[in-house]
Amino acid sequence: MADMDARKRRILQAIIDDYIDTAEPVGSRTIVKKCDLGLSPATIRNEMADLEDMGYLKQPHTSAGRVPSLSGYRLYVDELMTQYSLTMEEINALRNTMAVKIDYLEKVIAKTTQVLSRLTNYTAVISAPTLTAGSLKQLRLIGVDAHWMLVVVITNQGMVKDKKIQFAAALTPEKISRLESVLNTQFTNVDFSQITLDSLYTVAEQSGIEMELMLPIIEFMRACVKAEAESDVYLDGAANMLNFPEYTDIERVKKFLNAVSNRMDVMRTIQEVQSENDGISIRIGNENPGSGFEDCSIITSRYKIGNSMQGVIGIIGPVRMDYKKAVSVLKSTTGLLSKKMLEITGESPGKPERK
Repeated sequence: MADMDARKRRILQAIIDDYIDTAEPVGSRTIVKKCDLGLSPATIRNEMADLEDMGYLKQPHTSAGRVPSLSGYRLYVDELMTQYSLTMEEINALRNTMAVKIDYLEKVIAKTTQVLSRLTNYTAVISAPTLTAGSLKQLRLIGVDAHWMLVVVITNQGMVKDKKIQFAAALTPEKISRLESVLNTQFTNVDFSQITLDSLYTVAEQSGIEMELMLPIIEFMRACVKAEAESDVYLDGAANMLNFPEYTDIERVKKFLNAVSNRMDVMRTIQEVQSENDGISIRIGNENPGSGFEDCSIITSRYKIGNSMQGVIGIIGPVRMDYKKAVSVLKSTTGLLSKKMLEITGESPGKPERK
């Protein structure tokens, strides 16, 4: 990098920008036509040869132009790429998504994943926020038949979970209504970790409701926000990769589709990428070993809800990704999603963590 003067850096930047746009090897005459560098094709060819010797470019065929190497892409995203300004259409698409009256986190995340994929034309992945604690906002109990009940739990963080539970004792509408009223009265805004057997026995004695009815419901409520449980993963746009010339190879397509088929593995991959820092993280090609995404680039960011919840947003695309646009869209999405989550949960923004 010590020999990388300003002229070489400008030429490398121009080559990568053009290759990202066209997917065609870039020749010296292309750079002369598209970039006002005041250099002759012969001078640019010499500089391109130097950049190839330095490992930043490669030549797929003897008579062809150059394409970026993985080292070239890394230098580009770290130091050379310019900032992309979102269009009004792109800004409005994101804002309109967040402006929709949605009360539950899952719906917001699912919608955001779709819009992020559409704006970038890549595969978008968002993990639901991981909870370190949780409390009840509302409990709904719905009788299915004499022995089955649908339990719907809405937490203060906006999570909505439901489960059908079977009971040995016969259920009547009056008993279900009474049980719902008592549990909502006693446990709304109470941290689930603070609901003990002793507190349940006390409620059972005071209300006259059997422990056999309350215990399975309380256990389900706790399971909804169990800290060690893995987050849900929302993924959209896997088919977008088929639109890129890099993925005309059927084996490469199979490898990618197999990698995204297990959403838990995808989540672990984007969380590992994001663990590198709190801002934007980018891994390129073989910087993703053993994940199935060695032929892809992954860009991630972390959204936060106060100090109690956080999740990861990721974009997966070809190595020839439009990095500057993807980074800009991801930054805007992260900020708007965090703000929307705060509106839903009622959490305070939280104080910055000390370094």
